[in-house]
Formats: sequence, C-alpha cells, structure tokens
Amino acid sequence: MRRVVHRPTAAALLFLQHLLLSPKAKGKRHLNPRHAHARTESRGRPLHRQPQLPRPAPPLGQRGTETAEHAAAAAAPPSIPLRAPSSPDDSEGLGHTPMAVLRLRIPPKLRASVLGAVGRLELKFDPRLGLKRFKRYQFDFYTETIPYVCLFLLALFSLGVMAHPLWFKLFLITAYTTLVLIPFSGQFVLPATPIFSWLLFYYSCQFIPSKYRPHIWVSVLPTLESVLYGANISDILTRWTNPALDILAWIPYGILHFALPFIVAAVLFVFAPPGAVKFWGTAFGYLNLFGVMIQVLFPCAPPWYELREGLVPANYGMRGSAGGLARIDAIFGSHGYETTFSGAPVPFGAFPSLHAGCSTMEALFLTHFFPQFAPFYWSYIFVLYWSTMYLTHHYLIDLVAGGSLAVVCFYYFLPEEFKNLNAPPPISNAIPHDPESINPNGHPNGYGGWENDDGDDGEGYEMPMAS
Repeated sequence: MRRVVHRPTAAALLFLQHLLLSPKAKGKRHLNPRHAHARTESRGRPLHRQPQLPRPAPPLGQRGTETAEHAAAAAAPPSIPLRAPSSPDDSEGLGHTPMAVLRLRIPPKLRASVLGAVGRLELKFDPRLGLKRFKRYQFDFYTETIPYVCLFLLALFSLGVMAHPLWFKLFLITAYTTLVLIPFSGQFVLPATPIFSWLLFYYSCQFIPSKYRPHIWVSVLPTLESVLYGANISDILTRWTNPALDILAWIPYGILHFALPFIVAAVLFVFAPPGAVKFWGTAFGYLNLFGVMIQVLFPCAPPWYELREGLVPANYGMRGSAGGLARIDAIFGSHGYETTFSGAPVPFGAFPSLHAGCSTMEALFLTHFFPQFAPFYWSYIFVLYWSTMYLTHHYLIDLVAGGSLAVVCFYYFLPEEFKNLNAPPPISNAIPHDPESINPNGHPNGYGGWENDDGDDGEGYEMPMAS
C-alpha cells in the first residue's frame, strides 16, 4: 500500500527533532571557538574549514599526570553555546561575547514518545477536506449514530433553555461545526464532544424554570449515611478544623481537580497507545454528563446546608455556599469561592460527587496504562475523598456513588484493544517494521488512512482523532 507523508507533518517533525535532539547529534562546527571565529571573518566568501592539527603529546615527564579537570572536560558531552552578536550584522550570534550556554538534555525515551505523538497529528486546515470525509464516513448505528443523536438533542435542549440572545447560540453552533470540519482541530474537538455537551448542559441548568424542577431532598443523604455506615461520617470529620488541614484539603479539591484532567489527557497522548485520548474524552465526558443529569433529577442538599439551615425544606431560590472553602477565602483575603458557589448552576448537586467520580476516573486510566505507579494514584484519591467531606461539600454516600459511576463508565466504554494490554500482539503476515501495518487502513495514527483524500474510491474512512 502506498504511504503518503504529509509535508506539514514532516516539517513539524524536522523542527521538533532540531529542538529535541541532543547536542551530540547536532552539527559540531560551532563547538570549536576557532570555527566560529573563522565563520565570522569569512562572511561574504566561501567558508574554508581549518585543518584540525593533532594535539601535541605532553612532555615525557608529565605523561600520566593530567589533572582531574582535563579528564572531566574530555568526558563531558559537548554543548551548543549561545553567544551574543558582536556586531549588528552578526545575525547568527557567533560573536566573541559569551552570554549563556544552553544544554538541552532530554531522555531518549521521552524524546521518542513526544516525536511519535506529534507525528500522529494531522496538520491540515482545509474545512472542505473535513466535509468530504464526513460525507464518506460510515457511522456505526449503535456505537456512534445513537450517541451523537442523543448529544445533539441534549444540545438543542440546553440552547433552548439558555437565556441568551439568538446570535450567541448561533455563534456556539457555528464555532463547534467549524472546528469539527477543520482536520487539525477536529481531531481534538470531535472526541471531546461528550465533554462539551456536559459543560453546555451544566451551564444551562440554571435557566430551567423552578416549576419544572423536582423536589429537593434534605434528609435523605444523612439518613442513608447513618443507616449504612452507622454514623454521619462527614459530620465527624468537620468537628475539628485548622488552617493546615484547610490548605491540605484545598489543594486536591480546589486546584488539582481542575488541572488533572488536562494533565492526564496530555500524558495519555504522549505515552499511551493510539486511541487512549479518544477513550478518555468519551468516558470522562459521559461520566460528568450522567452525573449532572442525576443531580438535576434527584437534587439533594449537601452537608453545608444541614450546618447552615438544619433540616428545613430547601427551595431553588436559596443560594449555594462555599462550605469549608470559605475558610480558604479568609486565609487569602478574597471572596472567590463564596462568589462562585453562591451562583452555581446546580447548588443542590451533592449526589453523586463528581469530584470523587473524576478523580476515580483519572486513577482508573493511569492505573490501566501505567500500573507501576498505582499506589500513588489511589493515595491521592483517598486524600480527595477526605477533602470533600472535610470541606462540607459531600457525604460519604455521595463519594461511593461518584466512584461507582466512574467505574461503570470506564469499563463500559473501554475499547476491545485496551482490555488486555499485556497480551502478546497477534501474529500477522505484515511486513516487519512497516508503519502501514499498524492500521489496516494504512495510517500509523490508528484512526484511518487518508492517502485517498483526493479520490472517491476509498471505503471505510474514519474521522481523524488525536490519539
């Protein structure tokens, strides 16, 4: 099968290789000051390389007495000096005034992983190409058509209840459609469609009229916790607080919870097999989407409501509360968390805990693809579970429900090729070391071959997605 290397991809790989390759692999004529001096003086005429004279041997009486500095200098790897220009026309910075020395040392395995991940990207920006691919793509009815239709109907509902001008809604639709059709952005946006649907639905929940919302349950969660676990665990954990514990609980709950989804996606993109990022976007997006749906259909008051209002019936006119995060605002002299939580779209969304669900999903992914650090992942999970109860945002039953929902979504959307990563690869008749043998469609990124982009004889096309 003919393999086509896209020119933008090849150019990007060459640029990255120039940045990531070790100094030993780069040109060495700048390492010698005499070469830089010769090049500076020979500007405007052909550069003649100076002959390298052999280093004279030390006197007979000094042989074997070289200093440790000489030995260390000989054993040290070469580096590429960055020098300031000696004159305005010395654009290459090869003057005689040294400024700094840059040693770019990247482990070979990390360098190979980064280059391989970037090589799987598609660097085309023509939306007509994306439209042509979309027309030729054959959607699977159960795994693709039905989910995308449901997400489309949910988006229509979210846009319909949203109290914003029509031009703003049209802008969202146009922006999403354009980003999907552009091949470069579509490989990121299309797998993240469940995540965008969750964010849109979550934001639109604040515009749902109160008369259509269900009853708010105030005493269900503390009663269930007392029946199942013998006591109100979250109430016990909040009886004794101090600033050190506040900071310890705030770091995973208020910082890492929002940063780790991006970090996990980047780690999967670079180090995991192709297709892991698509799996991450699907499982993580549907986890949060299902969680918000449950919170809207089964609204329950969190622990901070019991501490503030007791068991008085709640209504949708009540504002949310930052709970224990108000102490963080007091430490830093701000009102950020109090302002954010008081205007939350779903103030009575204690069950299930999406903090617990997201952290459990992150631990499941990292444990599945990188099991050597599993104790570290799950230690973080237990700290975050504690922080949600310590900061009076969730009961223990909420954490159990959120973690269970994450496990269900992970194993339901787990692709067949990722179910046994330690199994030996199947024996095939493909030519060894042939990049096209990675995918039967002929593209090494694992999501479809596009060498027939300009023709109409291709079948079985797949939408390109970042792997």
